[in-house]
Amino acid sequence: MVLEATGLRKVYGSGSTQVIAVAEVALSVRRGEILLIMGPSGSGKTTLLSLIGGLLRPSSGTIHLNGHELSVMTEAARARLRLENVGFVFQDFNLLNALTALENVEIALNLAGMSGHRAQDRAIRLLHDLNLEQRRDFTPGQLSGGEKQRVAIARALANDPMLILADEPTANLDSANGLAVVELLARIARDEGRTVVIASHDYRIRDVATRNLWMEDGRLLKSVGPTADLAKRGTVNRVRH
Repeated sequence: MVLEATGLRKVYGSGSTQVIAVAEVALSVRRGEILLIMGPSGSGKTTLLSLIGGLLRPSSGTIHLNGHELSVMTEAARARLRLENVGFVFQDFNLLNALTALENVEIALNLAGMSGHRAQDRAIRLLHDLNLEQRRDFTPGQLSGGEKQRVAIARALANDPMLILADEPTANLDSANGLAVVELLARIARDEGRTVVIASHDYRIRDVATRNLWMEDGRLLKSVGPTADLAKRGTVNRVRH
């Protein structure tokens, strides 16, 4: 089991202004699984990804990532665990515009303590594997949307993480590039044994996901397979593969 969350809850504000972003979520995810979490805007998908990736602390509940309980770790320890175990892919790419594609990947390695030729060679290999070798000296402004997202995926893979968290990875892409990114994430999970958790509105991802869940009002709801009628969904207390 790569990831296990129990009783996960995230609350913002208090009293009449209180917002429950994530409500009593329980989730287990295995190595090599591609989990798709769908749901309307504001349902809590991004907050849930931020919690299980260690970017946010839960208001209550526990999160175990590769055997480590995130909720009791110091900020420094959680940052190190994220750096070594989690790769993030965002809707808006989050690339540094002043850096080249190669440098955007290298910087993730530098933060983890790898530098010099080792870091550069690793970054070059990743860009080559994602068919970006000819774009390595281009800045984000010179890249297409699909190329930017592939650079972001290369950066997410830089430190060989076991878990990839992708938040709306196809939202800013046209249909062809969106499909290519979906297939790439599926290949990474299948061929490299990584776990991929995707939050998205893109129904095409259901075709490659090994499990599909629906999120609404901060709660995870069960979907009966990739082509399930979501009208039949029902609340589950615990979701396991």
